[in-house]
Amino acid sequence: MNYTTIKTTISEAKEQISYLKLIFNEDFMQL
Repeated sequence: MNYTTIKTTISEAKEQISYLKLIFNEDFMQL
């Protein structure tokens, strides 16, 4: 893996993490 691929993977992971946090927060508010 080269540097660009690693950077892309990290940024995609960050987007997925923030998306999961958004879902988790919405679920948490509904409890």
